[in-house]
Amino acid sequence: MSISISTEDVAPGEREAFWVATLAQLFGGAFAVSAPGGMPLNMAIRLLRLGALSVAETVGNAASFDERGRDGSVAVAAYVLREGAATLRNGDAGASLGTGDMVLVDLRRDTGIVFEGEFRLCTLVVPMRRLAEVFPQWQDFCGRALHTTCGPAAVMQDIVQSAFHHCATLSPADRGALGLALAGMLGTVLAANIDPAGNERSRMENFHIERVKAHVREHLQDPALSIAAIAAAVGLSPSYIHKLFAREPMRLMQWIAAERLDACYRELACRSGQRRPIYQVAGSWGFDDQAHFSRAFRGRFGITPREAREGQPPCMKDGGASCCEYAESISGVVPAKSCFRSRC
Repeated sequence: MSISISTEDVAPGEREAFWVATLAQLFGGAFAVSAPGGMPLNMAIRLLRLGALSVAETVGNAASFDERGRDGSVAVAAYVLREGAATLRNGDAGASLGTGDMVLVDLRRDTGIVFEGEFRLCTLVVPMRRLAEVFPQWQDFCGRALHTTCGPAAVMQDIVQSAFHHCATLSPADRGALGLALAGMLGTVLAANIDPAGNERSRMENFHIERVKAHVREHLQDPALSIAAIAAAVGLSPSYIHKLFAREPMRLMQWIAAERLDACYRELACRSGQRRPIYQVAGSWGFDDQAHFSRAFRGRFGITPREAREGQPPCMKDGGASCCEYAESISGVVPAKSCFRSRC
């Protein structure tokens, strides 16, 4: 079972001392905790032991935490800031953290973290020896902010949340095995942030490309979607976005057009639900010029919009399900005149 502790029933004047004692009891070590401007400290934590690995989720208000380095420590902590903003120092290294950032902390060094407002923090405490087995270079990442909104890091976060949700059904053996798996997963996350020699694009660039694409997908039907608007929304310059997509299979506006065409195809090819006129389908996805839409549609799929609606798409010549059943996740890099189904 998980352990849950909060300051809710503690007198405001006693909360800082209570929380220092709580952290020492759960994690060992010497802590100092304070809230800014005499504000009362509001904290809650839940902790799950997974064999030799511990997972904790802490929520609270603006506060600063300091932990004295432990010379004999045999553990490493990974902090994942799920919500909020913070600054962290670990020995001589430091990082600014935003929502979705992760940082590795060597518990042998003095550590301090300042939360600027309300926050939600996930902490993994991993045996140092186990982490060294799966990723010997772990010390190179201490105090560096890593992004966790996609790839192996996002999968690791999902596993942690699922472990909390199902903890009552886990046997001691299950917990130990899950702890080993999470340590291995953390090694995979760190390894994914190493750029091999000669790699043309950094992990940071990959991260920004995914941010841009996520914003586009959320606003794909916005007729005002432009590089300038996207840049303003994601906090990047238009020139940097052009640079990011210069080595992609499609430039950004080409990719947006492809995503919109894919959306039109899915609606036109589906045989159920409300069937809007073709011009309304095109217009709702940003195609106001019907002649241009028809040319672009044929160039991408090899059939006209009307053929997609009234006839069988190429993948159904020999029977089978329609392409729309295979098009729930379109990457935007399907070659022109190819079908959504992988082997058509």
